Amino acid sequence: IEIIVIDDGSTDHTDQVIKQYIDRFGDPAGNRYIHYIHQPKQGVVAARNNGLSQSRAPLVAFLDSDDFWDKHKLQRQLQAIRMDDQVAAVHTSFRYVDKAGQPTDDGPQRLDNPCAGDCAAALLREDVIIFSSVLIRRRAIEKAAAAQEHGQAFAPGLTNAQDYDLLLRVALLGRFIYIPEALTFYRQHDTHGAMGNLKQAFGYHCQVQRRFAKQFGT
Repeated sequence: IEIIVIDDGSTDHTDQVIKQYIDRFGDPAGNRYIHYIHQPKQGVVAARNNGLSQSRAPLVAFLDSDDFWDKHKLQRQLQAIRMDDQVAAVHTSFRYVDKAGQPTDDGPQRLDNPCAGDCAAALLREDVIIFSSVLIRRRAIEKAAAAQEHGQAFAPGLTNAQDYDLLLRVALLGRFIYIPEALTFYRQHDTHGAMGNLKQAFGYHCQVQRRFAKQFGT
């Protein structure tokens, strides 16, 4: 397992926190399983593209700084993706949690998620995937990036919903597997109110859908 931590210009002493883990998990040969990379604040697109460029593993999982995983998440996903070489990505059910990490919902979410198998059409109708739940084959990411004029996994021109944009392009390249277990924990924030966030998210998703339809058709 290779962990890439991209510090996008934070001011909360992230480097000091990460150092103790780098020291703890380094091996006698000096190899590191955790890589800490600081960059001047550039936003999530630059951070994610930077993380991809620094990593080497054939399978990539993304974790936003405010979300977290069940300890069995990657194991379950590895078992699933190894069963079919044509699978491009595996995602999981999730729980909503508060600032303290406590569930705020009534149980695992989207257990009947429609994004399984060949699901580009279903995903285009609605973004039903929590990005922190995804494990993706690197070759699918690289192929999706190469098909774009900008050549990046995450489109530099998008200020939001970059993850949705990538997932749609990856869905054209291979099947998805859905694991109906709450192995990902998605933290909700109430800074701007739920309705305001939903309205903004809907607008960003519509922008991505229009871009996708224009390039690939519906």
